[in-house]
Amino acid sequence: PWWNWYGGFGAGRPAVWSKAGLDGDQSVEAYLGVKMLVLDQPEEYRRRFRDLNLTICGDGHSVTSGYALQRATRVDDRLVTRLLRNGVPVWTSTDPGHLVPPDGQGHRLWLATRLEKRGAAIAVYLDQRLATVYHDPEPLPGGHIAVWTEKNGVLIGRVTWSASHIRSPHRSTALP
Repeated sequence: PWWNWYGGFGAGRPAVWSKAGLDGDQSVEAYLGVKMLVLDQPEEYRRRFRDLNLTICGDGHSVTSGYALQRATRVDDRLVTRLLRNGVPVWTSTDPGHLVPPDGQGHRLWLATRLEKRGAAIAVYLDQRLATVYHDPEPLPGGHIAVWTEKNGVLIGRVTWSASHIRSPHRSTALP
């Protein structure tokens, strides 16, 4: 009974970062789920349907660097989904379709979360539906991917990505 997908949990901001850097136009899609047990506290499960987050163009250290999508994060005691640019909110939504379904509806779901950068346009897709497009007057060039949560647990079913240029973690030049 103690099997798991790739995932983790923690008190701060547990994250997994890509080693390779992505530059230029890029697309990252992650299928994320809610971790059932965190430190054997099943009574907290119903409050875990939040903070399934994804970052692109990150610096490899701070999860809110680059373009960070916080799906169903708690702000002023309510759940919101928002896009941050270097830690500053540039889009916020309380639309239930942009949040994470609650326990009873969200259990066993893989929630598709996608960020695309095409020039100055940053598109957010939630469950294969376009949620917003942010036009950055000074687009970030690139960086690393992070999948993360906040004081919670997250499961990662699959991550796919592509980019105009990929920097290998062992080379200083872009791969062909």
